[in-house]
Amino acid sequence: MRHHLRLLGSLLVLLGAGASVASAQAEPPAVSGRVVLLAPDAVRAEWTAALQLELAPRDMVVVAAAAPEAATPLLGDAEAQRLALAHGADAAVWVDARGSDFRVRLVGPSDERARVVPLAGGADPRTVALIVVSLLDGALPAPVVVVAPATEPAAAPTASGALGAPAEEHAAPARAPEGPRARWSGRLGLATFGLFDGNLSPGGAVRGGISMRYAWFEASILHDLGFYAENSPAGGGGVQVVGRTCLELGAATAREYVGFHGGVRGCAGSRGVSEVQTFFPGGEVFFSSGPRVQVSAGTYLALALPVEGWLRLFLRTDVDIGWTDLALGDAFDVTPTFSVLASFE
Repeated sequence: MRHHLRLLGSLLVLLGAGASVASAQAEPPAVSGRVVLLAPDAVRAEWTAALQLELAPRDMVVVAAAAPEAATPLLGDAEAQRLALAHGADAAVWVDARGSDFRVRLVGPSDERARVVPLAGGADPRTVALIVVSLLDGALPAPVVVVAPATEPAAAPTASGALGAPAEEHAAPARAPEGPRARWSGRLGLATFGLFDGNLSPGGAVRGGISMRYAWFEASILHDLGFYAENSPAGGGGVQVVGRTCLELGAATAREYVGFHGGVRGCAGSRGVSEVQTFFPGGEVFFSSGPRVQVSAGTYLALALPVEGWLRLFLRTDVDIGWTDLALGDAFDVTPTFSVLASFE
């Protein structure tokens, strides 16, 4: 009887050990790690939460950080790689803002290349999280760019960590780039000008309006309202009011980083003018002061500097040739203007 009980106990031990081994083989060990997410302020909180939710089953932690302010994508990739090393992370994901669109760039601590996926603006956080997870797994083919120079052409890392095909052999991005679309923006700022009609009269104005851009073409409507110190050769003068509305048509370079803008403009409005008529020295016979109709045409050049994804700073100069309808005749003037404008979408 004791022999049978001892045999039964041994059999139960063997069955328990076999069940433990089968359970260990059926359930793979949990993957632990860390990912640094470098995203713009406007989307960082939502995207971090969505990515953390997707990586929670893998026991991975998402560390949120501000997107690097880099002059070029390569410098941004290098900064992302430095943060991955500093946090002991498996990878860093840098969301590079390009106007209203994004480039999702993933780079590991020892990678020589970053994996890049274009992303249209307005994508929901879960879509972004799934794209990042696919990049981590190596399941989503994407174009790559070099992070650091190598002595030999390097290949993109695959899911297993081995070197795969060169960059030129990768498939197209998951989402095809969209065609050009109209973009609307508001503009507001300050301008200073000099009105030259034989004498130089300095002035300043508040400038604001709207602008529409489609591919390289742009059209704007701007309004100026301000004052100038009239320097009249016939006497009179003083502070005068000037106001006008201008229609502008022009072209612009790509919206990535610094942009250049230029075109032509036509304006209509009025300005205060003082008129003094004399037939002989010291013999004033006519004096009038008041608003007069003014039309002008000219050209403009501008330099656009990025501040945030939705905000750009314009430094621009205009030169206009104007005609003013005076009571005693007509007057022509040249008005150079310098302005600083904030453009926000």
